[in-house]
Amino acid sequence: MEIENTLLDQLVEAKKSVDAQLALKEISKLSPAAQGMFDRKVELKAQIKELEDSIRRASNMIMSTELVSMKRVMRRLDLCDKNDVPTLKGKVACQISASDEILITELLFSGIFNDLDPTQIASLLSCLIYTDGKSNQEGAQKISKHEKLAEPFQAL
Repeated sequence: MEIENTLLDQLVEAKKSVDAQLALKEISKLSPAAQGMFDRKVELKAQIKELEDSIRRASNMIMSTELVSMKRVMRRLDLCDKNDVPTLKGKVACQISASDEILITELLFSGIFNDLDPTQIASLLSCLIYTDGKSNQEGAQKISKHEKLAEPFQAL
């Protein structure tokens, strides 16, 4: 066979080199115990590689099921169409970079901000800011005292 490939030629030369090294006295005179340990090492490396491949496949499968679930939610919320192309609503959600993008997008497209004055809009959006250590019950009681804010808060 007259195969002309430089990589193949290099591999053939490397094989010859390894065969020559294996034929040397020092390597060929391994004790049976040392040969057994070497064989065990080769087996363990093969098992490790097999387990790593198994973990990688399982991880990919888990990620793919999560991706399918996310796509299903996005379709149900009309953020993308049946071909997974983002709709206007999905593009708006992508551009929002604060708090809960999907919730804010739903509020925008539901038209809830149309009938509110600027102070009501600001107070409604302030509910989306994360503050640690404050009780939600306190905030709900304070909002329920202000009749103008009670309706937008309930919509949220």
